[in-house]
Amino acid sequence: MKGIVQDLKEDTTEMNNIWLKQHFLLNQIDSALSIPVERLNNINTQDTFYHHYIYFFSLLSEFNPHDNTLTQLRNAGGFSVIRHEDVLDSIGELDLYYLNLLKSDNDYYNTYYLRVTDAGAKVIKCPSFIININEDVKMLHNTEVFSGYNILLLQQLYSYINMEKGQLMQCIDRQRGYRDKAVRLIKYINKKYNLN
Repeated sequence: MKGIVQDLKEDTTEMNNIWLKQHFLLNQIDSALSIPVERLNNINTQDTFYHHYIYFFSLLSEFNPHDNTLTQLRNAGGFSVIRHEDVLDSIGELDLYYLNLLKSDNDYYNTYYLRVTDAGAKVIKCPSFIININEDVKMLHNTEVFSGYNILLLQQLYSYINMEKGQLMQCIDRQRGYRDKAVRLIKYINKKYNLN
């Protein structure tokens, strides 16, 4: 039980860090989408769009739970050692919430992320480097970023960016649900097993 509580505490701590990154990415997406597609034939506007796009093009942010203890229990066939049926049910409920909702949301988010990168590669000259949200990307000036100005491909890129944004917001909402359930489960296990 101490192992499960520790895993859940790590989940809630990590989630706070992930949310900072995800909200940063949402801000970058909003800034990119605020630029009308029709203005992307202007080199300076391309620079501005690129400055926002490069973050959500390069950074993928998703939550995966710490499940070391659950994995060990599964592998050892040891769920029978949990003597409180209601605790076992609550652990199972949280695990199912992740598998049935949050994991599939992560998968959809990954799908839209890949569509954005694929659509972007068709119209944007993207460099091969790794960025970090703690570091500023060198702002391009008077540099043509787009390999061509194809309004249909650009509108498709914007559509995929919108889809990525919507799915990222869905992930954040599901993560909040997971966190709330994890916090309640930590309190419940602490109370049932007198771990405080």
